[in-house]
Amino acid sequence: MQDYLKAGSHRGGVIRYLLAFGALFVLTSVLAIRLYSQYLQMSRGQWATLHHDRHAHLLQSMVFALDLGSLDLIHFIRDLHRARTYPPLFSLLTAPILLIGGFDYHLAALVSLAGWVGTIILVFLLTRQLAPSHRNAVALLAGLFALGSPAHRTYATDIMLESLGTCLSLLVLYLYISRRDAAGPSRSFALLGCSLTALFLLKYNYWALTMLALLLWEAISRYREHIGRLQHHWSQKDLQALLSRELRHPVGLGLAGIIGVAVLLLLTGGWEFFWAGQRIKVKASLNLAYIFFVLLCMRAAVICWRNRFTLRSLVGNRGMQLIRYHLLPVTAWLLWPEKLKHLLQFLSPTNAYMTQRAGYWGWETLLFYPRAVATEYHDGLWTALAVFSLTLFAFACASRFTPHARLIFLSLGMSAILTTIHPNHQSRYLHTWIPLLWVAGTIGLASILHPFAGARLIGVTASSGILAALIAASAMRPVTFAFTGRGFTDARPEVATALDLSDYYLPRIRAAQHVSIFATVPIYNFASWSYLQRYPDRRGGLTVGLKKFGESAASNRIAFDEWLKETRSEAIVFIDIPPGSFFYYSHWPGEEQHQQYRELVQSQSLFCEQERLAFPQYGSTVSILVRGEQVTSELRCARET
Repeated sequence: MQDYLKAGSHRGGVIRYLLAFGALFVLTSVLAIRLYSQYLQMSRGQWATLHHDRHAHLLQSMVFALDLGSLDLIHFIRDLHRARTYPPLFSLLTAPILLIGGFDYHLAALVSLAGWVGTIILVFLLTRQLAPSHRNAVALLAGLFALGSPAHRTYATDIMLESLGTCLSLLVLYLYISRRDAAGPSRSFALLGCSLTALFLLKYNYWALTMLALLLWEAISRYREHIGRLQHHWSQKDLQALLSRELRHPVGLGLAGIIGVAVLLLLTGGWEFFWAGQRIKVKASLNLAYIFFVLLCMRAAVICWRNRFTLRSLVGNRGMQLIRYHLLPVTAWLLWPEKLKHLLQFLSPTNAYMTQRAGYWGWETLLFYPRAVATEYHDGLWTALAVFSLTLFAFACASRFTPHARLIFLSLGMSAILTTIHPNHQSRYLHTWIPLLWVAGTIGLASILHPFAGARLIGVTASSGILAALIAASAMRPVTFAFTGRGFTDARPEVATALDLSDYYLPRIRAAQHVSIFATVPIYNFASWSYLQRYPDRRGGLTVGLKKFGESAASNRIAFDEWLKETRSEAIVFIDIPPGSFFYYSHWPGEEQHQQYRELVQSQSLFCEQERLAFPQYGSTVSILVRGEQVTSELRCARET
């Protein structure tokens, strides 16, 4: 009889879980369709600025699609080499979609939409696994917070890395928690290693936050186990002999020498001397870090191979899986020239505008993230305060929860601290770890409800109420889209868009197989992807700006004159964006020098102005110039006003 009751209770639990999960999945799918349909109608406003990361992500996706379509391995390797600041995973996932569906920027947002759906599901699964009671109810509540987050809905249809980064970050934590103490085949860390590698190849800072949390938790939670293994191998003289041998090895001495030189250069500020009449400067640079990393990897590979059996006994089977599926791919990527340098630059405090670093300790800057949490990631102040209060309760009662729940608390706290102390403040840097706030808050609520009588009735009632609230929220809430600035603004059909500029000049240069585009601000990414979207078969026929432009006025003149002698361009598109106009942006190298394009284009005589259109609402002008005797009928388009 007791076995029958247990079996019935188990079946009832499974049914309740399937109902809760199925309802959330259906609701998320319906809302995803609604989000994307509204995005199709209002997406032009997404391009209200010429200087945004989404331009680079879309362009990278298009060039990978071209490489994939033509099976051009050489171009593919070159494009992988150019993926420095941002790794290529998002673009590699988007490229097949563009290749199959056509070069339409709307299709690129589907990857973010899939990441958003995955985020909702993982928030539910993670909360349900960690909650001490009322698991389905609090998991649905966590889903409510995720579904109702304005910023998460915003980035769900943006060509950015945040939605996919959040999904992968939660996937890593979920796989670690579900497999760390599992038995049998489910103990495997192979999928965890692949997920960590995918997160690394998506965006470095999101990977760093997750990886640091896991490493710190492993060091804390398994301190005695790790120390015991080290003491065992140390007592057998294995590690002592290895360290003694490596410190005397030429590579070990070389590594120590690089560290010494780097310290001296940092302390002295570098050296300067003359050689053969030339001034030579020696200063600390990330090239030293790359040389150190290459030598270290080469020597580590030899050591690990010679001691592979000792290594396996030291790290175990799951440690070897992480080495195989994560450490080796990451190491191979960082050994690629320039990759390590850009990773360190991206993560360092120098990755910020001077204005951000100078005003870091101002109240406005310190309140930036708390304000973003309340206004961008929650419905309002009261919702944010409720979540924050429940999370504080969970932190205060951390000893009541399982070790896996404490991992979530550790990851949340560490991510908040590291994000805040970095001088580059952008609200989207909250994106990947804000869901941990909802997970922590809802399991804190579960611990409050746990001691009360009638727990099952409370759970059923709460589940029904939460599901109704989810449906109402999805039906009533307006949708917002990310456009400008460090946060986001509401979408309006009449919003300004840079596509107004490209929609004017692209049809007028369709007869020109080779085109050059110049502007008084850097527009390489925008000009390139908008051109490839309309003319994907003319990849080699576009020039945007001149290389090394902006060093000095004299060198700019020389570079432009040389370009005039060698160019095959049949037309020039010149976009004049003066300081203070709508599309103008500041705080970038060569800001003043870029305005010289106006003088250079006007003073040359090889190309004649065919037509010009002013955009008074933007304070900008677009001019189309063609070679004097090569004006075709297609280039003689009537001027539109």
